[in-house]
Amino acid sequence: MKKVLMALCAAGLLMLSACKDEPVTPSNSEPSTPEVPTGDGVYMPSAKIAKVIYEEEETERWNWEGDLLMSIDRVEMGEYVPASVFAYTNSRLQTLSGEVQGMPITATFNYNGDLLTSVSASSDGTPMADILLERNASDKVSRLTLDVNSDLLGMLSQLLGQDFGKARPSKLALDGTAVNVDLVWQGENVVQELISAEVNGSVTLGEVRAMVNLDSIAGPFAGLLSMIDDTTSFPLTVSVHDTVSMTYDDHPNPLQGFLGALQASALSANNVLTSVSSGTATITISIVTSFTTIPFTLPYPIPSQSQSNTYTYNAAGYPETITTEEGFVTQYVYQE
Repeated sequence: MKKVLMALCAAGLLMLSACKDEPVTPSNSEPSTPEVPTGDGVYMPSAKIAKVIYEEEETERWNWEGDLLMSIDRVEMGEYVPASVFAYTNSRLQTLSGEVQGMPITATFNYNGDLLTSVSASSDGTPMADILLERNASDKVSRLTLDVNSDLLGMLSQLLGQDFGKARPSKLALDGTAVNVDLVWQGENVVQELISAEVNGSVTLGEVRAMVNLDSIAGPFAGLLSMIDDTTSFPLTVSVHDTVSMTYDDHPNPLQGFLGALQASALSANNVLTSVSSGTATITISIVTSFTTIPFTLPYPIPSQSQSNTYTYNAAGYPETITTEEGFVTQYVYQE
């Protein structure tokens, strides 16, 4: 999946507090050290990223306090600006604040014991998206169910690898988006993502005409359509099915356990070597008149995409540079 903040997430009250009681200091003894939790939301990699450099230009600075990642700054116009701020309860991530496509987002991470169950995302107090997590018998995440506010369609487009914000008609009104992502594991890596999505909304007849030659496919209904004003709105559904398959190296992944992005690197133990995606999509428009309902099903192209990466590694085996097949280079600089 493309980089989307784990901030796309769920407002459920499924949370069992990840806070642990502070240990009691017995009398006449030295104070004990609170036990560091394990499991989801505890991101304490052995190799801590300090800077990200893209094409020899510094793009991110990761700020740590001890073992905890407190914030990420990005470079804009030659200066650092805050990108993400993390807050913890007993070393387990509780909230993330930042921006996604210019929209302020606060994400709250909800746990059952040491397992992440959902994430709730809001913008200025308005609920924006829900993500619920399901797990297999090995407690690995097997499905993500997303219920996305229509204002976050741009984020959904990143997830699906398609920029619906540019491709969709300008007057398309959306009233809901639902996405399921099934994960297939091989060992400690996610090797396949099966994505299905359905976007519901409405579109004007004029916007449909701008997408396709409606008269040529309307057949005997062409005359009827000619009597309908182009500003009339009709129900629309976009259905998408996409499959992403990945292969991995055998080196440790410095992003494993990082919940600042919804992508395979946040779950997998190793680093992605190749990624291939292919899918299908259809647009169904129901033109309703006083006489009949005329359904039109139109293909929506999703071009196949592939990506391959090559790595160099430091002495500890962690990636130092990542080079795409196009020759773009990302460098990780780690804390010493």
